[in-house]
Amino acid sequence: MATITASNDTPVSVVDAINLIVDGAPANTLTGYDADSYPASPAITYYISIEASGEDSLVSPVFTPSAEAGAHVWPSVIIPAAGTWTAHLRLVEDDSSVANDAITAS
Repeated sequence: MATITASNDTPVSVVDAINLIVDGAPANTLTGYDADSYPASPAITYYISIEASGEDSLVSPVFTPSAEAGAHVWPSVIIPAAGTWTAHLRLVEDDSSVANDAITAS
């Protein structure tokens, strides 16, 4: 099961950077990734979005998590405004959220 967590306990100050840590995100399709079959068997790609009502969203670069642990870190993210934000781990193929974490900034 995929998870996403902030490296700092919330609430965080809007001037403090946090790391967003992904764990357990599958890097391969259910049939398995085969580099020789690319692009017929592509790796699963993700991005992280951080959203709050009435605010502009932040979006990470697209990534493929590590094959061993399904891990990835988006480092040094600064929440741009006070309020309640939600960090979503999203699949690139359909923008669906596979994991999320609430972040409060003050």
